[in-house]
Amino acid sequence: MLSRLVSVSESFHDFFLVIDGLNECQDDDDERKFTFCVFAQMSNSKSYILATSGLEADIEEAFSGTTRMAMDAEAMRHDIMVHIDYRLDYGEKLKNLRPELKREIKEKLLEKCDGM
Repeated sequence: MLSRLVSVSESFHDFFLVIDGLNECQDDDDERKFTFCVFAQMSNSKSYILATSGLEADIEEAFSGTTRMAMDAEAMRHDIMVHIDYRLDYGEKLKNLRPELKREIKEKLLEKCDGM
């Protein structure tokens, strides 16, 4: 499968690969190892890879030497809070909930999101 993916990527002028939630693969999971192989094989000038992930040692190592961008945890929390507020205020099934229940929902969601 890896050789096919590399072959397909080489047939395009530019090739973009997006992988979301790389840290959600288990450490011992073959998916994560496969993904690291993809990064190594596709490190040519025509391939662009965007991967999102929480910070984990093996992922940090796999991306060492590449351009990376860290997200500001407080800014992400603010964005999540704005989204929750909007959904609670305008969502068809949520807008008529009692204010106390909305506040509790918001607190629980923010507690569980852990910045992601």
